Amino acid sequence: MNLIFIDETGLTLTKYNFKMWRKNHQEILEGTSGNGKNKINLIMAIDKNEIIYGQYYKNETITNIEFLDFLKELINKIGEDKYKNSIFTVDNAMYHKSDKINKFVMNTD
Repeated sequence: MNLIFIDETGLTLTKYNFKMWRKNHQEILEGTSGNGKNKINLIMAIDKNEIIYGQYYKNETITNIEFLDFLKELINKIGEDKYKNSIFTVDNAMYHKSDKINKFVMNTD
């Protein structure tokens, strides 16, 4: 059985001001970060040995549509045999749990 980890991250190239707060409303950090323009979102699939597959999206938000396309390409890359013998781990992002993704996963044998 193969264990495959999938996760996303976003990188920005332009700056904006931000503040971070603790639960007790005390400010803990102030600085700059990206504003969504010139943003690159990455999705990567890795196993214990290597990066299996990755995609990037420039100035696009990742939704269930992009995630579904990523899953289809990942399955195509690794092949049906490895796909059927793999466990995929994802975090709790809303688009991971969408009806579209659930239908795809349940219908892919």
